[in-house]
Amino acid sequence: MILDEGTGGISPSQDGTRYAPVGVLEKGHVDVTFDLAVRGGHSSTPPSHSGIGIAAEIVAALEAHDYKPQISTDNPVYGRLVCQMQYSPESDPELFRHVRSGDLDKLAAELSLKDAFSRYSITSSVAVTIIQGGLKINALTEAVMLGANFRVAPHNSIAQIQQDILDDIKPIVEKYGLAVTAYEGDGAYQVPPTAPSGVGNNGTLTLTATEKFPVTPQAPAHGAAWDALAGTIRYSFASKDGVVVPFSEVMMGNTDTRHYLDLSPNIYRWLPLLPGDMVDYHAVNERVRMMASVKMAEFYYDLIRNFGRTDI
Repeated sequence: MILDEGTGGISPSQDGTRYAPVGVLEKGHVDVTFDLAVRGGHSSTPPSHSGIGIAAEIVAALEAHDYKPQISTDNPVYGRLVCQMQYSPESDPELFRHVRSGDLDKLAAELSLKDAFSRYSITSSVAVTIIQGGLKINALTEAVMLGANFRVAPHNSIAQIQQDILDDIKPIVEKYGLAVTAYEGDGAYQVPPTAPSGVGNNGTLTLTATEKFPVTPQAPAHGAAWDALAGTIRYSFASKDGVVVPFSEVMMGNTDTRHYLDLSPNIYRWLPLLPGDMVDYHAVNERVRMMASVKMAEFYYDLIRNFGRTDI
């Protein structure tokens, strides 16, 4: 068994049940850069859209893509909902009604409207996180770079995301007469005949895909390894206020476990923390409270001892 950092520790519900969402798979990941080169010049005689203006349209097109939510009975999110329906039946009756009826399309649609975490646990996502361009205030930008991070849901693929990008920007490419070079040298991507390329000489747009990690295999939420982990979680965070319920979850971020996929099918991602134990998550001063670090050490000690007595 491999246990890495992951989803957020213990999450108490209103009825007192303490849930422990354990990541059993990670969404896929790909970074795409867009390098736009256009004519420069003096800002006093600009075109209708500068390079930055064209880049802004590309950003708008990427963010407007409506990635469809999808859920299946073997998806960890479905297992989580079944678990919550059993232990907290009054927490979300409308959602649980779709679980009981087996209408997975309505379930996915309803879940995607709840909040960002729920939506992106069952759909792919895009975040434009980097933009660079411009040298001086009175000069037209000749080069603009965009960077976008895509997280790929289990029902999608990286190649599909790459094609979606080309489809999304095609009207912009044709509108401004840009020549496109897409994913050159990317052996895993086969450019279809419909991909835009070489459609004009008003500028060039080069797309490059890097940091490509497919959706990971799904670890089982049953068996000896899971039982050792779940049992240790229950023991370590037991409370008179409510039962502790570990369940499977989709990990939306990525961990170093991708380097160890060949070592074990039992790869889990979870942090032994209570609400409020971590401060400034993913910021420059991320930290855990002192007593929380002691509790973490106790948990890992107990897990190692329990796993050592497990017959796998």
